[in-house]
Amino acid sequence: MLPPLDWFHNCSELQVSPRPWQIHNHCLSLSNKTGISGANLTMEPLPVDKEQLAAVLRSDPHPWITKLSLGKRGIGVSVISDPEQIPSDHDYVAQHYISNPLLVRGRKFHLRLYLLITSLHPLRALLHREGLVLFASSNYSTAQASFSDLSIHLTNAAIADRADKQSPDNSMLLSDLWKVLEAKYGADVGHLWSKICDLMVKVVLSEQCDKEYDLRLSGTCFDLIGVDVLLTEEMVPYLLECNNGPEIYTQNPEARKANDLAHKLVLQDLVPLVAMHGRPKEEEVEYFQQRLENFMRVNDLERCGQYGGLGGSCITPADIEELWKLHSEELHLGHFERIYPSSEHYVKYLLHGVSHLDKLAQLWINSNY
Repeated sequence: MLPPLDWFHNCSELQVSPRPWQIHNHCLSLSNKTGISGANLTMEPLPVDKEQLAAVLRSDPHPWITKLSLGKRGIGVSVISDPEQIPSDHDYVAQHYISNPLLVRGRKFHLRLYLLITSLHPLRALLHREGLVLFASSNYSTAQASFSDLSIHLTNAAIADRADKQSPDNSMLLSDLWKVLEAKYGADVGHLWSKICDLMVKVVLSEQCDKEYDLRLSGTCFDLIGVDVLLTEEMVPYLLECNNGPEIYTQNPEARKANDLAHKLVLQDLVPLVAMHGRPKEEEVEYFQQRLENFMRVNDLERCGQYGGLGGSCITPADIEELWKLHSEELHLGHFERIYPSSEHYVKYLLHGVSHLDKLAQLWINSNY
């Protein structure tokens, strides 16, 4: 489920009521209503589309996962394959069950990734290179009778907690998983990471939801989102859900050493990125000014007044201020990797076109001087 990008931390006007796309999990539409994985996502939350899902199950008994629209910690989640199992007591969302998950140690797992949004206008998104691998607490099985055992099919840590199956083996660092995949499967981890980054960019862009992003003053807000991704046997990443306000504090760190390490690494890199950096060092200002002059020369830009030009070959003090924020952010990335702005490949997904500031930011990021 996608949290709305206007649920920013450190904002004076924090939205309290859930947005429709947070509740419904169906605003994954890119341009032309095309879903992230190419599927058409037009269903409303259950029970509105109960009959539509029942018809699907009658024609193909492939399992689906249903979950409470506002659920958490694996509460209210079930794996169903029969129309009679469709819940109707609350609003639910349904997801096609991925039946060929990649297994490690004989168990199903998902990746918890940390996606950081530092600005909406211009849009800036970063992904931390470290993350968590969260395992189901029981070995995987495809037997029909196994679908009632959530410890086999759900990788939520809360399932293990409730079943009293907590173990240090229930999680590992993402960097350790890469070593396992390279050694056991000969996986091209670099290529897999690029596919994950591509998925994360589309997650961010999907938040347009047929409307422009809410405009907040750049540099005053941020949002850290916990994104859950599942890998198939073919090393294809699938989005499971996004979590607003992900856990970043580890309870019982002795039993969850990987969790504790990942949380500390993310926090260590997060704070310098989103906190005020104070007065910049003289050499940082000089380097920025030199880079700005080269940037303007190569792109045939000239300085003008605050309200002059509005694009074209004119760059205003407000534009320069945004470029400084972008430059300053680059100096404090730590283990975060910028995923947007990046390639012009993603322009086609922007429902409302590319703004002047977004174009400027993209030019800046892609410059090599």
